[in-house]
Amino acid sequence: LLLVIHMLIEKEVENILKRGGFDYCRYSGCFDIAAKRDFTLFLKILGNVDSLQESQAKNLKILSRDFNATVAIIGVHTRRESLKNNIVYARFDIPTFTPTTLENIVVNDMMPLLYRFRGGMFAEIDPDKLRMKRKKAGLTQQELADRVEITKKNVYEHERERKKALYETVKKIEAIIGDVTDTLNLNAGFSDIFNAPREGFEKVVYNDFRRIGFITDSVSQTPFNIVAKDQKMIIVSKADENKKRVEKDVPHI
Repeated sequence: LLLVIHMLIEKEVENILKRGGFDYCRYSGCFDIAAKRDFTLFLKILGNVDSLQESQAKNLKILSRDFNATVAIIGVHTRRESLKNNIVYARFDIPTFTPTTLENIVVNDMMPLLYRFRGGMFAEIDPDKLRMKRKKAGLTQQELADRVEITKKNVYEHERERKKALYETVKKIEAIIGDVTDTLNLNAGFSDIFNAPREGFEKVVYNDFRRIGFITDSVSQTPFNIVAKDQKMIIVSKADENKKRVEKDVPHI
């Protein structure tokens, strides 16, 4: 049954990508579909999104950073509830949402506004909108804070940088000064995620790339196990412990 559900979701996602004008290929590992249009997508498809493994998430984060790609989990439910459309959830900080939400993003150009995380529902406040509309309403930071029942520091911090806020708080702010939300940014960056092979031929190849000036990552559950970057190029390779050579065995994306 789980395999059937996975195949149905995968087929639905493929149809969405076709309608969105993407070229794509399948793979079974930390991602199930790699797709390319004006940006790159790595998608992991799961019926139950709670079944995502931490190792899969780590590899997706490395791919997101090294390929400047959007990574996402596409699924329909957790162990406790069904996922709602047009809401972004998170598993190990990876954006997670339904096929319908994916369709709205890549076909209908409708980015989600709501983010579900531990502790409730959140929305992202645009600092420029908040500052401009607060001033237009003739309110100081303290006056707005008092009316919303938050601290002046909260208002100050949200006017200084893009941050998420509890949706209930956002609704109170918008009831006073109007729309202050912005669409969610699905590219988190993951700049602090790194991985290196511990031993074997893969470590030899990894270190060789580093010695000649490449920024290098080791990944697994992918068609390649080394990603090497410099300012001009990205090299992906399969360092094979048994064959003692580097193979090019990567789907075109």
